Amino acid sequence: MRIVLREELFHPLISHFPIAFLITASCLKLFLFITLILKKEGKFTKIQTIAQALLFAGTALLLPTIFLGDMAFETIKQNLCEITIAYQHEQLSETTLMIFILGLILQFLEYLPAWKGKFRISKELLLVIILSLGSYYLIRTSHLGATMVYEHGAAVTNANCNS
Repeated sequence: MRIVLREELFHPLISHFPIAFLITASCLKLFLFITLILKKEGKFTKIQTIAQALLFAGTALLLPTIFLGDMAFETIKQNLCEITIAYQHEQLSETTLMIFILGLILQFLEYLPAWKGKFRISKELLLVIILSLGSYYLIRTSHLGATMVYEHGAAVTNANCNS
């Protein structure tokens, strides 16, 4: 059996990592916000570090994911039955990236001396809201990508538009 690496399949191969990282980071940040409100946040410094690393890695991985999605689109567009769905998927992915970049900026304001320790609860609440919004767009983007494959045959060899 010979393995053939088709370039349009690199996008789904890498896209699952930022999805998992960013959803997990969003859940961890919600947990950490709750511990902040309950005044028990000091016990979870390792989780804070993990959440920040996942947020950074997930946001960074969105860039090659979008790039590989553009490459995949160029390969599959002539065989895609419903091309508008691909444009919607791309637009949602770019919106998702912008939201998580905003969250990343807000997360790292804590490291600036002028912001250190100030407005902590408000800042963490805003971060949880931004990450929740980003997760919503991420899930919508992912669902649309799955719809392209499973309902419209994107990147499926011998897909038939008549079914």
